[in-house]
Amino acid sequence: MKPMWQNEAFPRLKNSFPGDRIQIRTIKTFSIPEATVGELTMPFFKANNPSMGIYAKPDGIQVRLIAQGKGSDELLDATEKKIKQLLAPYVWGTNDDTLDGIIGQELSKRGLSLATMESFTGGLLGHLITDATLSSQYYRGGLIFNSELTEIGLEIPANVIRRKGPVSKEAAEAMAVSIKEQFSTDFGLSITGIIKDIKSTNQADIAYIGIADALGTQSWQQQFMPDRADSRERAAVAALFRLRERLIATKLLETTI
Repeated sequence: MKPMWQNEAFPRLKNSFPGDRIQIRTIKTFSIPEATVGELTMPFFKANNPSMGIYAKPDGIQVRLIAQGKGSDELLDATEKKIKQLLAPYVWGTNDDTLDGIIGQELSKRGLSLATMESFTGGLLGHLITDATLSSQYYRGGLIFNSELTEIGLEIPANVIRRKGPVSKEAAEAMAVSIKEQFSTDFGLSITGIIKDIKSTNQADIAYIGIADALGTQSWQQQFMPDRADSRERAAVAALFRLRERLIATKLLETTI
């Protein structure tokens, strides 16, 4: 369908209905609530050109700007700049950008490697990474499991699991270190988590993300609405977002946002 639209339908429609061009710009954010995005960008809703909409997507909250008429490009550039300043540091891309594409391009360009270890997500993290065109140049592979970590099988220190449990920041960091060492990579990225029933006293699905590199380890806790079908996908996206943050913090990735 895409070639039919791009090569046949769109050119014919464009010729049949000449007029002002409509320009669309999408600003992509992660780890910021939709309500907060709405509050921060409320003044822009009052404008007719460009008009603005906010959408919740698996890879975060997106702000879409639509401008038309003469000077629409300049209008979008100015509005985009203002919104990015309001939403920084949660903005990670625009338009067709993907987290796996941004990360993959930088890792492959610098000759760096990545491996993953994931519980909770059932291989979704590895799936997202291998979607990137350049993944074979930097992604060496990963391990997936669906039961408690074991010292023998995954080389995770047993005392970490006994003291802190398999779903903890300590476990996530130990997993990241283990996979980095086992696959001899520059970065180890891990996820461990648990789905909570909505009737549980803990009203959230919880995931921990760990990263290990030459400078040490770091971990984050992510919480999602309880018993959400997409919690696993959101956790995998969160892991890529945190890896992007780590690359920026270690000055391996520059951001113009």
